[in-house]
Amino acid sequence: MFSGPDGPMYIREAESLDLAHIDLAVRYYLIPDFFVRLGPTFYTAGGNEDIAGLGIGGTAGLGYQLMLDKRNKFEFVFNTDLIKVERGFGDGLIPIASLKIAYAFNFRDL
Repeated sequence: MFSGPDGPMYIREAESLDLAHIDLAVRYYLIPDFFVRLGPTFYTAGGNEDIAGLGIGGTAGLGYQLMLDKRNKFEFVFNTDLIKVERGFGDGLIPIASLKIAYAFNFRDL
């Protein structure tokens, strides 16, 4: 507890924060197998049975694609998302770091 302009204020932490988001990021290949990704994130976050945040944030990442052959590849992306969480569940902008590993198959006729 601490004193604020409107009287005593209490600080609490969310025991868990559930996040659902959609990234609309674009990729730019620096060299053939290394890329960066950047774009907006639309998200909803909840914690302790309440909605903690809803809105637009940002996403950025660095990635590498490992080509197995002309149709198959693995992608490794170190990614970070920024979301804003309302008071009582966090403290403003919250960065979320992740490592994404994906397998991709190309259906095009090569």
